Amino acid sequence: MLGLPETYQPLGSYPDLLDVLRKESASAAGLGSALFLRIAFNIAISNSDDHLRNHAAFWDGENLALTPAYDLSPGIRSGETANQALAYGRAGQRTSNLASLLEVSEIYDLSRGDARDVIERMIDVMNDAWDEAADAAELTRVDKQAMWGRQFLNPGARYGL
Repeated sequence: MLGLPETYQPLGSYPDLLDVLRKESASAAGLGSALFLRIAFNIAISNSDDHLRNHAAFWDGENLALTPAYDLSPGIRSGETANQALAYGRAGQRTSNLASLLEVSEIYDLSRGDARDVIERMIDVMNDAWDEAADAAELTRVDKQAMWGRQFLNPGARYGL
């Protein structure tokens, strides 16, 4: 979508993807909030493998449409700090922290209040669906306990909220 070589990762960002989608989509309505939610979810699940090759769009011959997320890889976090592979702010912000993401919410057509609501709803859904999702993935009790609060909703992702 950005016209960059497939393996060239230092360039490109979520705002760059959004700029292309806004220009090349049939409608820009909802694109910003959808991409914002994708970034927030990547941060919430410790998926820092969110480089350009893990984002795509459908092309119907005239318009682009953002594909559903794929290749989500919750990373093992030994601590509470991490960075996203792809910057979510125009100044290169990539800290895996939801409060930092809130600071650039206007890029994604969201007020801070609306962005906070998106994040809080996402966290509520993750809390409500964790047991069912862990059971569907056939996680052992030990793995389920080890992942929650470490990979999924690591405290570092929520600092400052």
